[in-house]
Amino acid sequence: MRALIAATALPVLMFALAHAGRAAGPNTRTPAIPRAQRLFRETVWSPAANARSRELMADCDGASRLGEIDVPTLILSGRHDFFCPPSQAERMRRGIRGSELVVFEQSGHYPFVEEAEAFRHAVRGWLARLR
Repeated sequence: MRALIAATALPVLMFALAHAGRAAGPNTRTPAIPRAQRLFRETVWSPAANARSRELMADCDGASRLGEIDVPTLILSGRHDFFCPPSQAERMRRGIRGSELVVFEQSGHYPFVEEAEAFRHAVRGWLARLR
């Protein structure tokens, strides 16, 4: 279980360190150990909750209902995401009429952290096209 917690915590730490210095300017990447420590101190990790979540989701299959989605939809996926790989994102794209798919080539499950600028660009571009 420690490996799972560590794997989950690492992106949070990376995000905190990468974005903590933003108050000093948009291109500042000053590490902010105190902010990361605060994030971890305020985060509750529960192996029991994680296990229960997996139990509840075991029978969950929304794929058959994708066609019911009739609103503009942007699907974002990391090329190296093993939780929801691009093949599943493509399945969602095919099932949701008019949806768009963006795959971030250098990302896993956290493209909003791993390729933050590209992620923001993709979302802003999609929102602009909705207008």
